[in-house]
Amino acid sequence: MSLQPLLLRIEFKFDLEAKDSQRAIGAVIRNIRRPAKAAMHCKRSCALVIVTSETSTEFLKRLRPVLEEMSAIDNYWCHVAPTAVVAKHGGLDPLVTRVAEAWEEARKGRKFYNVR
Repeated sequence: MSLQPLLLRIEFKFDLEAKDSQRAIGAVIRNIRRPAKAAMHCKRSCALVIVTSETSTEFLKRLRPVLEEMSAIDNYWCHVAPTAVVAKHGGLDPLVTRVAEAWEEARKGRKFYNVR
């Protein structure tokens, strides 16, 4: 199966600096078990870009127990990352950079010399 980048966005009930939110972020990152990079954050939300061979449905099926058990998490979404992201600050925006890097990594995995 080919690699693809997924975008996981998590909304929290509290500010990201709150202890409960920090604990939830740590638990999610530990349980992803795939290369993941922080792509963006706001006062009460964050997004991670994950490069995986799983579909978004398979990925959330595996991660859902962790997401549901954290009381600090209000909502979450997971989908295939767009191939191109446009932002106010262009290439300086971390979401633009992380998504471009993730797609480049996913394409590397498709080269004939990377296949077993």
